[in-house]
Amino acid sequence: MSDALIDVMGTVPTQIVFAYALSKMLDVRRLGWFWALELVLMLVSAAFRSTQGVEFRFFLGVAMAIVPIVLASGGLPWRIFVVALAHVVLFFCEFPTSVVWMGMTGQLVADYDAVRLHLGAFLLVHAFHLVLLGTLLLLMWLLVKMPSDGESRAEARLCVRFSLVQFVLAFVLSTLFANYLKESMLLFVAGGVLVLVCLLSDALLFFALDRIGRKRRSENRAALLAGELDAYLAGYDSVVREVERTAQARHDLRNQVQVALALAERGECARARRHVAALADGLAGLGASQQERDGAR
Repeated sequence: MSDALIDVMGTVPTQIVFAYALSKMLDVRRLGWFWALELVLMLVSAAFRSTQGVEFRFFLGVAMAIVPIVLASGGLPWRIFVVALAHVVLFFCEFPTSVVWMGMTGQLVADYDAVRLHLGAFLLVHAFHLVLLGTLLLLMWLLVKMPSDGESRAEARLCVRFSLVQFVLAFVLSTLFANYLKESMLLFVAGGVLVLVCLLSDALLFFALDRIGRKRRSENRAALLAGELDAYLAGYDSVVREVERTAQARHDLRNQVQVALALAERGECARARRHVAALADGLAGLGASQQERDGAR
């Protein structure tokens, strides 16, 4: 198996997953151009990786990082932040992968001869790397696509900063131990386990924070609905009182009309007219009072 084929197998699937994640986290305007440029750069980088120097690989890496920044829309600082954070995630995936490779083969470096000797382990390690990278990029996508209100955005940034600081400290600590103690296999593996434990604890922490946030938002919504319900009940009570007053007024009016009719039937027309006049004055006063109440509302 040639060195170029080993580089293609080891880098292109990872770069495809990485580019796909960036296309989902950023609003890429021209997906066709994005994928064409990214695939060309991936294949060129993998095909000539074993024959070219560090400067060539660095140039292609910078070019692949610039493509999503240029082709995506939105604020430039935000685009740079997302791409840079994704590369940090990619960087930290290398350390647990190296630990798994060491545990399966007993070798520190996956050079071309070691890969040919342990091809099965190479494929399993890269499968693990893809799963780990995809999981972390999915968590990053969930953070990036959080609601855009200030409080949620601030909480997302706090979680990201916490994880970054945690990963950096764990990586530096493990690397220092490994270097100062003659690259101890035990400490190197312990450092990888520590990083994985940090990833798991972060996932559980973010899950708990999300549940707390959902509960808080539900409580705020319940309080808002309770206030609206109280307002509706107060309005309902007012309507009920108005209906009761109207029903009482209709009952009183009917009684007064019956009295006036009875007076008229007995021939006491003068008293009937006075009664009707008093009733009209009362109705006029009731109407004025109702208008005042409506105006006060």
